Amino acid sequence: MTLYAAKSGVSLIDVTTYNSLISLNSIKHIYTGHSVSGKTGAGVAEFDSASYDHCGSFVLTGVTSIGRIEFNTASDGVGADLTLEIRSGMDPASGVDGTLLKRIVIPGEFIPATAAVFSVPVGLSGLTAGNTYWWRILKAGDATNHFHLVGETSQDGSYPAYYRAAASGNWTLENSIQFTVYSGVAPGGTLSAVMADQAILLIERTAGYPTTLWQYIPDIEGTSGGIRQQITAIYEDGYLVDWEAVDL
Repeated sequence: MTLYAAKSGVSLIDVTTYNSLISLNSIKHIYTGHSVSGKTGAGVAEFDSASYDHCGSFVLTGVTSIGRIEFNTASDGVGADLTLEIRSGMDPASGVDGTLLKRIVIPGEFIPATAAVFSVPVGLSGLTAGNTYWWRILKAGDATNHFHLVGETSQDGSYPAYYRAAASGNWTLENSIQFTVYSGVAPGGTLSAVMADQAILLIERTAGYPTTLWQYIPDIEGTSGGIRQQITAIYEDGYLVDWEAVDL
């Protein structure tokens, strides 16, 4: 059953809702893994989310799943929720948006205020090694409250990026945006996130130890509300003894 947060005036404790709360949902563990594709660089340019959708392509080399994708991000004001889509068959220059494979929402409260690498869990399998796929980040926020993607001051033909203000139509080629795709197969590394359907738990570590959890469970009507929590680990004499949660 799908896991949702309750919403005042909408959620009813009927048998379906109650069972969804106490049932074990489908869970994916996302590890740090190893990189399979991506664009790096100096990171001196910013691309705002308030005005445009942005998208970029990558070839899934030697693997058939995506564990996570890292972007270099920064928020302004109170930020805005980041919605990442993974698509196949896109042709942005011709206005072809292809097929949506998965959509992930990250609360704006989770995005760092200053530019930093930020990992978005994906947990998508059943892909085809060697095929080209696309990431797409949807327009969000306003002139005061939004987030930026970080990238370069020039284009890169190997990792083309595009922007579009409208919901449909042709996209415009733009300078390259930084990202790194990590495999979800034989992942290795440390546990970085847990996904239960559309709910997520991000794990932040210091010196290998978990220090902060970021929990998001959307409500039944959409993604703007729901449960948004920062959960801090409490250690005593090197032992984890407690988690303290704060609603965001």
